Amino acid sequence: VDDKEVVRDGVGLTLARSGHGVCPASDGASALEQLDKRKVDLVITDLSMPGMDGLELLHAIRERDEHMPVILMTAYGSIEKAVEAMRAGAWDFVTKPFHGDELQLAVSRALEHGAMRKENQTLRAAGQSEEVDMVASAPAFSSSSSRSFGASSISPSSF
Repeated sequence: VDDKEVVRDGVGLTLARSGHGVCPASDGASALEQLDKRKVDLVITDLSMPGMDGLELLHAIRERDEHMPVILMTAYGSIEKAVEAMRAGAWDFVTKPFHGDELQLAVSRALEHGAMRKENQTLRAAGQSEEVDMVASAPAFSSSSSRSFGASSISPSSF
């Protein structure tokens, strides 16, 4: 997302050469429209734009998807802005002008992190459902009316 066409085109070309699909947007509002219509794995946005700036866009994205990686880029890099962006949940902060390799590295790291997070969620969900199935099918729980469990049923000699 960048209001300057030459930057949008340059970022898009850099990412396309790396095999990434690109959905360019000229402002925050059109970026949010695209997020509502498409599955997007990552957002790269300029910090300084007319209307909705990059931090406002970041907050709006967080309301939709708290885990969406967002990389902010700016020609006016300051430590204060970078800290503010990271505290707001930005994945990375890139200062323009940048080399294509810098952007590709930031994108690769963000996408890799997102993929690991999704895999972790999938494994947790699978582990939780297995755990519930294992407990529900355990012999001890299959006929609870025929057994009584309690501290008094365990003798010291059992240890």
